[in-house]
Amino acid sequence: MFVQRHDLIAIATPARQQIWQALPACAANWPQNELKKLVLCGYDGVFVPGIVRRQENALPGQLQIGLSAPYRQDGRRLRMAATIPVAAAGARLTPYQAALLPPDKTRRESALYRLLSAVLAVGEELGIPCGVYGSLALELATGLPYCHADSDLDLIVRYQAQTTLPAFYARLCRLEAASGIRIDAELALCGGYGVKLKEFFSDSHYLLAKGFTDVRSLERAEAVIMENKEG
Repeated sequence: MFVQRHDLIAIATPARQQIWQALPACAANWPQNELKKLVLCGYDGVFVPGIVRRQENALPGQLQIGLSAPYRQDGRRLRMAATIPVAAAGARLTPYQAALLPPDKTRRESALYRLLSAVLAVGEELGIPCGVYGSLALELATGLPYCHADSDLDLIVRYQAQTTLPAFYARLCRLEAASGIRIDAELALCGGYGVKLKEFFSDSHYLLAKGFTDVRSLERAEAVIMENKEG
């Protein structure tokens, strides 16, 4: 099964039961009923998908995922890591697909959704596909209230044309300043790696690239070559 970091995947019921039976000790710090909804029972029929994370220690046939609940306690979101069989991974939703899902009608006029709409319009104009991950992707995928007043906009930007990327970044900075909402954008490189877009346009000689199985430090010239290959 082909997946990338930040993809959302459906989890088969037997795998959910296995996760429930092997809850880590730290899970005791959270209300059991909230844990049960996140892992096992869902929210009135809505099951939270798994978030594909970096596969640093995954064995063959296994997939490492994260689970994130809409529930927050003392300002912290209920999150946990888990490992499931690859065969237990169902439908896949990429960040680019999530960005195109229609928002709940009660939320579509919120500042975060208006900002997403503006970013997607700029991306379409300049030929740069944009995806969303994090809380907004989960909210779009499930309809559950993941976002709050201080939520960031987490983006994945796929390189398409070297001539338009600087213009896209400049427009993104203006939208961030005008909205007052932090935009955390990742530029997708080849091989499943990604670097922070702000870091890519900084004066830093080295860039931190997060991949599907590891994290690397890249020289800027190497990142540009990887970017061009992806395009």
